Amino acid sequence: MCVNCMLIVITKFIQNQVMSEIILTEEQFFDNIFAKGQSHDSVRSSKIALSTFTNYCKYAYSRTRTETLPILQDMKNPSESALRCLVSFNTWLMKDHKRSVGTARNYISTVRKWLKFCGGIKIDSEDMKDYVVFSPDDRNDEEAEPLTHAELKTIVMNFGSPKRKAMLMFMKCTASRTLESLRIKKGDFNFIVRPVSVEFRRSIVKGKTRKRVQFIDEETLELILPLVKDLEPGDFVFRKSLAIRDTTERDNIIKNWNDQVKKLGFTEKYENGRLKKNIHSIRAFCMTQFEKATNRDLAHAYGGHRQYLDQYFRRSYSEKAADFEKAEKYLSIFTKYVFEK
Repeated sequence: MCVNCMLIVITKFIQNQVMSEIILTEEQFFDNIFAKGQSHDSVRSSKIALSTFTNYCKYAYSRTRTETLPILQDMKNPSESALRCLVSFNTWLMKDHKRSVGTARNYISTVRKWLKFCGGIKIDSEDMKDYVVFSPDDRNDEEAEPLTHAELKTIVMNFGSPKRKAMLMFMKCTASRTLESLRIKKGDFNFIVRPVSVEFRRSIVKGKTRKRVQFIDEETLELILPLVKDLEPGDFVFRKSLAIRDTTERDNIIKNWNDQVKKLGFTEKYENGRLKKNIHSIRAFCMTQFEKATNRDLAHAYGGHRQYLDQYFRRSYSEKAADFEKAEKYLSIFTKYVFEK
């Protein structure tokens, strides 16, 4: 967003006299979300969360979210009323509609920010932790069941497209998410060093935290080299079509993955309806094998989990490369160094 646009957002703040807070319109709310991360995906996700909250408000109050907001504001204790609303919304999401923990957390977080910035209602963080409880029995994408070496090899080989095979192999080495992988460009790789490194730019990392360096093994390199030989540094390595949005291509890949694993007999599901061997199982595989070679903290750090990132960034490049070299034989699915040990 340009500087002038930011100034327009700031100067268009509306003072709510009743709540004594600076109130944003929804348009300004979405503008601020974009300004923070320069991400259209973040705006899209926030709109989906608020649209879902509208559906809940229609169910619970027979009103839209914008019609429900004044009711909460007029309560004797707006913060307490809004907290009760979020507790009920969370139950509606997880029990009635079988949403995952990750989805419920994101939706609740977005609605809480919307209540604050568009309604002037602040909810105490400690109250949120105490009362908005996410079921530990539900499994989200980050808790996907790890694949075994044999399972991953079978699934990868079942994909006909060389580009998709290479992308899945890339994911098992880097613990990358599907969308992150689609946004990798040829110029992000350093093919001169061994092990070959790849830079995950800040703009493509989930949460837009900090850029980080990951690595790929030799069996993955063999599949990637044919893909990049005629590409320019700015070209995407794993995209099949630039005619559709990368989020659409991600959704297509996930659907294709689900279809393939079900054909192979991996049909077991969690209570929320998600396949246990979902595409995030590749990420779980990478982190599980990395932990075997190093330790739990380094595995989570390599996987980019926020609470472990400080430890990751304190390590030098050579230390990170050495960590990966220890894990490389555990990550291999086409050799038998430690196959299934």
